[in-house]
Amino acid sequence: MIQYSFVIPTFNNSRDLPSICEDIALVFQDFSHEIILVDDGSTDNTWETIHSLSQNVQTITALRLSMNFGQHPATLCGIQFSKGQHVITLDDDKEIHPSEAMKMIEQQKISGAAVVYGTFPSLDSFLIRSLKTVYRIVSRLNGKNRGQGSSFRLIDGELARKIVSSNHQFSFIDELILWYTNSIEFVPIKRSENQSTISRYKLPGLILTTINIMLFSSAIPLRLVTFFGFLLALINFIFGGIILFKKYVGKIEVDGYTSLIVSVLFSTGMIITCIGIIAMYLRHLLLKTNQKPLFHVAEKSC
Repeated sequence: MIQYSFVIPTFNNSRDLPSICEDIALVFQDFSHEIILVDDGSTDNTWETIHSLSQNVQTITALRLSMNFGQHPATLCGIQFSKGQHVITLDDDKEIHPSEAMKMIEQQKISGAAVVYGTFPSLDSFLIRSLKTVYRIVSRLNGKNRGQGSSFRLIDGELARKIVSSNHQFSFIDELILWYTNSIEFVPIKRSENQSTISRYKLPGLILTTINIMLFSSAIPLRLVTFFGFLLALINFIFGGIILFKKYVGKIEVDGYTSLIVSVLFSTGMIITCIGIIAMYLRHLLLKTNQKPLFHVAEKSC
């Protein structure tokens, strides 16, 4: 039985992969493990490198995607082919040494958590850090564990493969994890001292990811539309009632004013109410499209 499956998505980075695999083999020589390298549509010799590694090292599996799908879909692909009791996801830039995974393993043994994240301070630019901060603040409106994760994670193998098998249209792993469990722990880790690769995540990509998360996983936009829709409708109905009252007590003498204002307010209120109802239906359709589970059984005892 394989204890740990390392899943490493990679793109145009053949240089670092051999040393990463050597580090994993050295650190986990006393554990049964496998390494799954996923080439996310590289345009250099990355595939040749990982294919050669898989031919020479029995514990390495190489997968090549037909095009560049992105980090999260590539990671999910690797998880699908994993066999370990736990899955450890790791970037290909040597930012984190594989030995730091031991901290997550120890935390998992102590807490029994389904997911353990390794957390570390960001070295990104001020603009990117600011964007990530905004994302975390908005994400936490949906739950305290949202927006705190990283790409360095230890996931229960059964849970990880369950996420993949659900065939979601939405592929952001950290959000998918929160659809299945709240059993999450965080442990501080250190960056590699010899890590010199700057972040390859660009500002447009981070903005697009944040927008996708808000639109396809969060209920906040639809809840806001629903709330303000019903609130404005209520205000319009009340104001329309006030106008009618003033008409009947003789405080409005301009002909046609009352009928015009009341018609506009009531029709606008009905429109806004309908928008709120449609937003509620859209939320349910969104959940159905993304196949958000009604439940997930973590343990069973007979």
